[in-house]
Amino acid sequence: MEQRRLRNLQIASETGTGKLVVLSHSRSGAPIYEFDSRSLPNVQRHAFAAAGIARSPRYGNYAGGEGNRQDVVMWASRGGADARGETFLFQLPKDFNPSGGGDVNTDGLEVRVMESVGWTTGTSPTFSSDGLGVYFARSGNRYVGWNEGREFDVISNFGGALPPVDEGGSALRPIVLTDGDDKMIIATADHDKIFALDATGPTATGIYWLVQGLGVQSIPTTPIVSPDGEVVYLGKGSAVHGINATDGARLWGQDGFVQDPSANFAIRAEMSLSSTGEFLYHQGDGMSITALRVAEAIPTPAPTGGPSYGPSIASSGM
Repeated sequence: MEQRRLRNLQIASETGTGKLVVLSHSRSGAPIYEFDSRSLPNVQRHAFAAAGIARSPRYGNYAGGEGNRQDVVMWASRGGADARGETFLFQLPKDFNPSGGGDVNTDGLEVRVMESVGWTTGTSPTFSSDGLGVYFARSGNRYVGWNEGREFDVISNFGGALPPVDEGGSALRPIVLTDGDDKMIIATADHDKIFALDATGPTATGIYWLVQGLGVQSIPTTPIVSPDGEVVYLGKGSAVHGINATDGARLWGQDGFVQDPSANFAIRAEMSLSSTGEFLYHQGDGMSITALRVAEAIPTPAPTGGPSYGPSIASSGM
């Protein structure tokens, strides 16, 4: 029995239009439902940026309305000659059965154009943990989104300029949420800055911290946050930087940590953390993978005594 799953698969188009396979068979990969930017009138024929997925959102003003816990996919137009684009949303219907046999009825599947906007993006959107808030890093070096229970009304209610403003670019990596979704971590378009913003309400614009002087190279890795929310890690050049998530202090100095200064390579692939936050894994020189011990895992305490009750054997009834 084949499972059906939401996917994030952009397909190249010779016409420069966007095409997204939204739903496919998990084993065969055969598309079940896909969307093309030419399929709706008055939609810009840009390619699409990567999609973001909210798994089992708490509820939402989507297809099916309140109480629909099916996954939500959202994406936007990628940059082109025309600075205008759209934001798009898809959610499976409430009664959709991902493990049902036979052919899938796609009559109830629909992509919704959330908003025609005066911007494009190069990254996927970032959802809050409950699926009710979503944020884009957009062109013009700005950010925009829906939050505070707006349930994805058509008009976004949150946004501002990335300090300092550089209207010529947009963030290269997706926004990262931390501190209970109240704090946004953003790496700027002009390469040498990363900062944390207040995301607690539609008009929140407070900057928690701003780190500058990271160098002229771009930040090729999406910042990742330690499980305890205390440290932000990113790769830049051949260095790994650790930043205190509370005040922006650099843990390993201006130049970050470089394991081998003589090695001539740049970290290009995304980094990852172990589930405990003890080890950070990143691309090394050549085809190698480096594991850095960046924290000390707290050992599980040994039992302090015996069980409260002695073990017993239940009767088999025979």
